[in-house]
Amino acid sequence: MRNYIKEIAIANFHGKLGLYTEKVFEFESNFFKKLQIECLDLANSQASSQVEDGHITNWTSPFGDAVQYSLKNTSGDFNDTSTDHDLNLTNKKFHHPEKYPVIDKLISLFPNATNFRLNGMGVKSGLSPHEEHIVYKRGFLKSFIRARFHIPIQTNKDVAMLIGENIYHYEEGNMYFFNNGAIHSADNQGNSYRFHIVFDVL
Repeated sequence: MRNYIKEIAIANFHGKLGLYTEKVFEFESNFFKKLQIECLDLANSQASSQVEDGHITNWTSPFGDAVQYSLKNTSGDFNDTSTDHDLNLTNKKFHHPEKYPVIDKLISLFPNATNFRLNGMGVKSGLSPHEEHIVYKRGFLKSFIRARFHIPIQTNKDVAMLIGENIYHYEEGNMYFFNNGAIHSADNQGNSYRFHIVFDVL
């Protein structure tokens, strides 16, 4: 039987035989279309946080236009990133189920996710190569993985992501495991915004 946790950990330490990315599943088309509509409406009507100096994600050295909407937090503000990387789930939820019921449905499918974000990357924009350590130790023998997943909401053929030593293009309508423990970057050289839903699960 395949040991996914071991493969993820190997890639975290840059091992050749590790798991860097993999398509998890494809959404039912009607559900995804409704999700896409809600996400783009949210991006067009709500205030985002700008990934610039002082932002919790600015250490990734963004270039161009990078924005983030926090979907699961304690305040309900889409531009509140203060608990995005806190592993504690206490009082975290999606606060707008009436306005965005499909986003709420998606988030409810992953109750143990520590965060949910809608990340936007403008034309000729991206994130520079960086890596995050995703293997955590608790005591001498216990450890766990913080696994990241991407759902491309809107993309174009000129969006590319480096993960490890390879370049990938994610397609709309799918969900992917994304090993952010490996060196990775993102680049949008297309003529339209790229939006991904991104979330972490322990």
